[in-house]
Amino acid sequence: MKTFYSIVYALITPETGEKISLGIMLSDGENSIFRYSKLKLSIAHSMVSAEQGKFMSDYLHSLSKLSTLKNTVKVDLGLEFAESGNSLISESYIEYLSVYNQNILTYSKPVLIEMEVTTEATDILFGKLFNEKEATLLHPTHKLSIVRKEFVPHVKEYYSIDREITRDEYSKLIMPVKIDLFGKNERPVFAKFFDFERQVNFIKNDFFDLTQLQEALTKPKGFIVSVEPENAKYPIQHQVWEDLRKNNKTEYLDASEIGKIREYAEEHGVVPV
Repeated sequence: MKTFYSIVYALITPETGEKISLGIMLSDGENSIFRYSKLKLSIAHSMVSAEQGKFMSDYLHSLSKLSTLKNTVKVDLGLEFAESGNSLISESYIEYLSVYNQNILTYSKPVLIEMEVTTEATDILFGKLFNEKEATLLHPTHKLSIVRKEFVPHVKEYYSIDREITRDEYSKLIMPVKIDLFGKNERPVFAKFFDFERQVNFIKNDFFDLTQLQEALTKPKGFIVSVEPENAKYPIQHQVWEDLRKNNKTEYLDASEIGKIREYAEEHGVVPV
């Protein structure tokens, strides 16, 4: 069975269809992982009755437990689920719930996606679909953010800024990608800024975007711009930074070398796209 994902919502106002996204289910019909936002759940709690809030918490907790079940067990809702979850977490069943379920919690229609059901894939989807902007943006006082802010206005004649690239343009993309700078000459040219002083899961999101972009584009010229994170404070991020510098599919630039992006554009006739 193909992998799919479905978003779980809290239906706040049934009359108007107002809802809050709470979590995401990634499943192939046999293996399933569910992740939800405690922050979003807290917000939803403040907008419904205490009884409805308890139901939401119990239900989401039970869904989370499904991905670690080894045997048939009783869960908090008084329902019995088998390990495979085929009767509960199948594409057809989730689609049925998305249409007919009228409870406080609802499901979106299943969306097929070319991914394996892994914790890493779930983290990536969660970060992208729940759009946790505050955590993903560069810190305004970070050196990389300052360099980006000063540099970007000077290359607008060569590159599109904060360009979103979709499957309509490049069919091999799994999900839309937002890239800092995007242009073309005889081939696509892009630049992406990596802040390695963020949480690891957001760095994973950036790597996911970079990887699928490299696979979707034909012989692209890519630049990665970053600064070395403090090893003692960010040991995991520092190791990832070391690995990124060895990536032979893109050209790594320290923030102090960012002028090379403009130099390349001038020499090769790059235009925005």
